[in-house]
Amino acid sequence: MTYQATLSGAGEVSLVGVAETPEYALAHVITPGPQVRTPFDGSSHLVTRVGWFQFGDLTDIGYGNLAYWNDPIWVNALRWQWSLPSGSHLNTTRLRYYFSPGTSVRLYIAP
Repeated sequence: MTYQATLSGAGEVSLVGVAETPEYALAHVITPGPQVRTPFDGSSHLVTRVGWFQFGDLTDIGYGNLAYWNDPIWVNALRWQWSLPSGSHLNTTRLRYYFSPGTSVRLYIAP
């Protein structure tokens, strides 16, 4: 199954039963907010200050069921793709994200 949503601001969602073993993600910046910058001549799709998302998991290692997070994945292009390195495996139950004010992003996560 896949996860698809248009996201803005900050939040956290469950991926249980939807995208628990992601292999790739696509992000399409629908609306770049006022803080999003194009670092080159303006014709590039490369941008800064869009935001990030993280995969995580609820795990109990003796301190209760707490969320543990992988490194943030930064969205650095208006149309951007992330993929899991070949031979890697990722189990996740949570998605946490932050996109700069006024920015909306369509996120697609697939196994």
